[in-house]
Amino acid sequence: MDANKIYKNSDFISETNLNNSFIIGYYGGGNFGDELLLEVLQNLFKKNNTSNIKFYYTADNYETFHKDFGYKKVNPANKFSFFQELIKSKNIIIGGGGIWGLDFNNNIYILSILLFICRFFLQKNVYLLGIGYYSSTTKKGHQSAKIAAKASNLIIARDDESYSNFKKLNDETYQDFDLSFNIPQTDKNLYTDDAKELVKNLKIDKKTYIISLRRFNKKFENNYTNIIKEIIKDNPKKRFIVNTFEPKEVDPEGYELIKKLESENKNVTAYFDFNFNPLAYYYFLIQNKSKIVTIAPQFHSIISSYQAGVKFFPFVYDNKVEEVLKQFGVKKYKWINDLEKSDIQQFINNN
Repeated sequence: MDANKIYKNSDFISETNLNNSFIIGYYGGGNFGDELLLEVLQNLFKKNNTSNIKFYYTADNYETFHKDFGYKKVNPANKFSFFQELIKSKNIIIGGGGIWGLDFNNNIYILSILLFICRFFLQKNVYLLGIGYYSSTTKKGHQSAKIAAKASNLIIARDDESYSNFKKLNDETYQDFDLSFNIPQTDKNLYTDDAKELVKNLKIDKKTYIISLRRFNKKFENNYTNIIKEIIKDNPKKRFIVNTFEPKEVDPEGYELIKKLESENKNVTAYFDFNFNPLAYYYFLIQNKSKIVTIAPQFHSIISSYQAGVKFFPFVYDNKVEEVLKQFGVKKYKWINDLEKSDIQQFINNN
């Protein structure tokens, strides 16, 4: 296979006329990673004076997670408004995410068909930016990725596996990293107050381990949560903050578990759900990087920690996480189904 063709997402955005674009992603679902991607994208568009941007957003609490960049959010619940904006837009952009992977669902299949219609019937430009496509997806996921690839004018894949998979389907495939690798290009002054608020609420006055729980698909159950419970109990002199990276409304069971962990363990001195700007968390990490260690399976938590210079525990629940660890040069990591309490305990002892 030829050497990967490199084209940075940021260069594409600065070099291409993307005025009058509709950005589509899983935005508004309360997932840290997806909200981070949208916030980074809007920073990049604003930096390049891109105008008339619309973006798909499914919730009413946009202000909780984002700054106002002057772009228009479109809730697909209003189907007339959604299709009106879609038809009026010149470019359709899928803004990041490991869409074709372990978390593939039927909505993504429908999205792929919609992209095909946009390209060949509505004569739109279709771009997939910082996108992921992995062998861990389902048979239907592969079919969906094939439709989306055929519909795309250009694809910028976020890692080796995604590039390899898409390149077989569309010759206009290039490689960069995940869109969140552009965090350093965001306007940090926008998030100063938000980061200060997190510092105030979390009181990082000594070494603190931020542990993130995650809702896994029932088909991929593992022992991670039980291991975390034992780790907290076995380390009474260590300080832990436990979070979910989802709002409590999205993951009420996870939120209740966090509250229970705090009530039962004096060393869990703070907890929080995801109710803040995702870039505020990144700048919060930078401000406290000498005192924070993170243990989190979430793809974008790992990227945030790495870019902020925070030590993190390397483990993998899907190909996309393995790919990003390889990009960081991490050679030793554990798959989550093989994870043992001793792995995390050793990490804590050494950090």
